[in-house]
Amino acid sequence: MGKSLLLLDAGEEETQLAIVKDGRLDEFIVEKSQMTTFVGSVFKGRVRNVRPGMQAAFVDIGLERAAYLPISAQDAPVTEGQMVLVQIEKDPVGTKGPRATRKISLPGSFVVWMPDTDYVGVSHRITPDSLREKLRQTVERLRPPGVGLIVRTAAQEADADDLAQDIDHLSLNWQTLLLRAAHATQPGLLYREYDLPIRMVRDYLSDQVESVLINGESAYQRVREIATERSPQLAERIALYRGKEPLFQHYGVEDDIAALGSRRVELPCGGYLVIDGTEALTVVDVNTGKYTGETSLAETAFLTNCQAAVEIGRQVRLRDIGGIVVVDFIDLHDNKNRETVLKLLEQAFSGDRMKARVLGWTPAGLVEINRKKSRRSAATILYDACPTCQGTGKITAAAKTAQQIRQLVAQRGREMPGQALLLEVHPRMSALLDRRTLAEWESQYAVRLRMQTSAALHPEAFSVLWDRH
Repeated sequence: MGKSLLLLDAGEEETQLAIVKDGRLDEFIVEKSQMTTFVGSVFKGRVRNVRPGMQAAFVDIGLERAAYLPISAQDAPVTEGQMVLVQIEKDPVGTKGPRATRKISLPGSFVVWMPDTDYVGVSHRITPDSLREKLRQTVERLRPPGVGLIVRTAAQEADADDLAQDIDHLSLNWQTLLLRAAHATQPGLLYREYDLPIRMVRDYLSDQVESVLINGESAYQRVREIATERSPQLAERIALYRGKEPLFQHYGVEDDIAALGSRRVELPCGGYLVIDGTEALTVVDVNTGKYTGETSLAETAFLTNCQAAVEIGRQVRLRDIGGIVVVDFIDLHDNKNRETVLKLLEQAFSGDRMKARVLGWTPAGLVEINRKKSRRSAATILYDACPTCQGTGKITAAAKTAQQIRQLVAQRGREMPGQALLLEVHPRMSALLDRRTLAEWESQYAVRLRMQTSAALHPEAFSVLWDRH
């Protein structure tokens, strides 16, 4: 895979980061200025209550909702009223508060500071093994006593001085955090995770990045300053975008971003994916669509599934789908073909920054994927639930609504025969409630009817009123 292009659009209301690889949008992150995320932030909290039956505790961290803290058998027990340091792993969802952990970790550009461990780990994405071992030994020499360090993938481009500087920076952050904790008498924030422009420098700026274009003078100055301090050799790849067209439009990623809200994703062969999500899991259905293949049904299914496997990895990453993902591939009877599809799916997730596991085929012919989730996905930030259907994608059928109107007309006729009634309905009801239908109701229920439509009404709403005209 070639080098990537980073596009940062920093506006007053939101900041968006698009990662483009091989000319296609590969990852997209958006942060609204009015939306606060605390993922990665560290709090001093007070245990509000302990729930042994849930193997969890609820911790007051100074926010509106208490943090949910899982407690396993291996963890040290906590008691009500105890003050603890916790780090937010997952933002609040719906009525649920944030999810927290006592295993603190502070990410740097090249290593992750793990104060509760005492070893050096190295990213498995670093190859070859000889380089992994060299980095492990270098970091072991630099590691402060009693602290664990995880060597990040980006460290394969770093030298010993880069690693030492990163470790010193994290050590200072940790000591500052501990000092704040020692003086804090009430629950509250001790350490705040960086915002998107700075996280871009820390997590995405590497030798694999060809260039970075930033739309926004102040964000450009901040990013250049941080990049010059951390990776001066890469800072020269950062430029201020001065084009007349919007940044994303100029680089052709607007259509891909707009498609994040669509259930249907087209495949090059003519097949397509349908992606549906619930709070608990996401289901991806693979369909052949208009693709008919050239030799056999088995070949059509296999080639569609192959393209689907690659695109599923991209879509899950783009939409930042977390939790359980279940894929319903087209039935394959050849075990070799099934294994090929599975390998393509695993490869599609191999470069994912969020930990993802492809669990293989189930007896029912489905494939399950587990992917870590922390922040709100781009789709939930860019799109609100439809106020008409409340996110279900369905409203009551017009025929059902007509039946409800008929029942109310009949009731009014029984209450006061001969009266004039006004029906207020949405325009979609006009075809069903024509003059002939209303005439039949007038005769059957001994009423006089006049209908008035209003596009301002909810499609399911209607009124049956006494007509004063």
